[in-house]
Amino acid sequence: MITINGIWIKVIVTLSIISYSPGSYSQGAWNLKYTPIDQLGKELVGSEVRIDFKSSINDTLSGVVSPISIRKLLSNNDTVHLTFDHGREIFIENWKLYPDHGVLNEQELVNLNGSVIREQILESISKNVLTIRVKIFRKNRNEYEFDSEEEINIERNIVKGIIYK
Repeated sequence: MITINGIWIKVIVTLSIISYSPGSYSQGAWNLKYTPIDQLGKELVGSEVRIDFKSSINDTLSGVVSPISIRKLLSNNDTVHLTFDHGREIFIENWKLYPDHGVLNEQELVNLNGSVIREQILESISKNVLTIRVKIFRKNRNEYEFDSEEEINIERNIVKGIIYK
């Protein structure tokens, strides 16, 4: 005969075995770093980055940004107008951050026409403009397919900071 105490022991042992199985462990990933636009230097030229746009002209930031602060900084999905060779499009920041996970290649800009900017390479920095090479993907059924690669200029005054790894 099994008593209530025996049932609890079996439950605890079973849960312990399940929690120690090799497939049940997971480790979060976090490779995001952040630099405010006023501290941006030439060392990031050629690097993959993500642009954190301002939500308003007064949305500014300075000083050192800790990993914990990055989560708060990216809590808003700001909207930005970007100009391409083919015209002007509206994009919304799409930050994917989880309790123990936040990686650069999951951060993107999305527009209502079904296109997504998933890769951004910082090509050059001047006093007033950042030149970024972007890869644009278009939604085809349920998947995104590579569409084009373009170089765009972004006015520094609409950028709050740069996210990189």
